[in-house]
Amino acid sequence: MSFGNPWQKKQKGVAPSSELGRYSGTDYTSTMSADDIESFDILAWWKGRETEFPVLSAMARDLLSSQASTVALESAFSTCGRVISLRRTRLFPEAVEMCICLKDHLDAIDRKQHLTSLEDDIEPE
Repeated sequence: MSFGNPWQKKQKGVAPSSELGRYSGTDYTSTMSADDIESFDILAWWKGRETEFPVLSAMARDLLSSQASTVALESAFSTCGRVISLRRTRLFPEAVEMCICLKDHLDAIDRKQHLTSLEDDIEPE
């Protein structure tokens, strides 16, 4: 009587190598128009194929999605110097740029984006 190796994990679902083989062996763009390709949402495409490619879709989700910072917005964005600090050094450069741009856009709501007050201050010669 053999019970096999109890420490060996049993593979569930499809093996990653066969997923990769099926994915790379199919041309998914042949039926798409130029407009479809232009407006293509890669994350939505992988989400729709989770059952067909469970391992590849999980990898795509991990690689293609941007990670949100877990720090509260008020404390993270009070100044640009607080986006990166000695305690918060693991953010990718793209994430830092997104955080700073987001803060700037949120602050823009409060700022006056027009020149009418400056135009009123200037006297014609």
